[in-house]
Amino acid sequence: MKGDFSNVEPAKRPSSYLRFVMVCASLSGINPAFSAELVKDDVIKIEVLKAAFPRSRVHVSQQKPLDWKPDPWPGHALTDALKGEREYEVIGAVDKSEETYAMGLVDPDLAKIHETRRLRVRVYEMNNQTPKTYVALAHYTFTGITAYPFCCQWFARLLVLSRKKEGWNVQQTDGSLIYRAKTVRSFQLADLKGDGHEEILFEGENTGTGYRRWIAMSVFGVFDGNLMKIAASDMLSTNDGIHTQYRRELDLAKTRATAGKTIFFKTTVYGTETEQFPTPRIKEEAVTPNPPKPN
Repeated sequence: MKGDFSNVEPAKRPSSYLRFVMVCASLSGINPAFSAELVKDDVIKIEVLKAAFPRSRVHVSQQKPLDWKPDPWPGHALTDALKGEREYEVIGAVDKSEETYAMGLVDPDLAKIHETRRLRVRVYEMNNQTPKTYVALAHYTFTGITAYPFCCQWFARLLVLSRKKEGWNVQQTDGSLIYRAKTVRSFQLADLKGDGHEEILFEGENTGTGYRRWIAMSVFGVFDGNLMKIAASDMLSTNDGIHTQYRRELDLAKTRATAGKTIFFKTTVYGTETEQFPTPRIKEEAVTPNPPKPN
């Protein structure tokens, strides 16, 4: 099996690079330690959403909840990371990355861009941060569309928001972290470096041509309040929709032992693109985070 770490994007290391925030893998063997707090207050969540989607109307949805249940995966049960989160409606202007998701394939969808998002959000407040800082994941779809493009129905976006005297500073990913797919498999915070600061962990579903389907890990850094991309890899993959080719899990203990300078994975390989192994093969893989590159 070919390695999946070749898509790490190089960049020049800032002279005062402080820490990286990771959007990454399943935890293996160690429970994450939290000092960030999960936000449950609707008032704060709505404030965060209004900052993330400026000039939009935001309210708790009174509509029948959407079906967020993951589609079946061969040999594995995908989890819905935001299961149980309340749905909101966010009504406002669509940005360039959202345009394809806000238009349908048939009349009258083609005549307008839909502006109503049905959205779930999970928000963490980072402790001991000045100014007050939140990390949020928004998972949503545009409603009122008769027929969605095959590529573009479900959207996922990571946000880092800081509340300053002059207003909000919002850093976000541009394109959706899921593509031609539906599921956010994992979104959580865990201390990967062992320094008492959490990193952000995300896994999202993607599909390609044919039956190719995978769970993608993206790695981001936060530098001076700016969200920056560090690396990416696949964590779960199938090429035929019948068999899983491989699965990766983060080895948190070994990663912490290097203070996050090397990220270790336990990889279970079930087969190749053309054959399934009689017995799964276990191996260790590792990746070194590259210096951050602005998102």
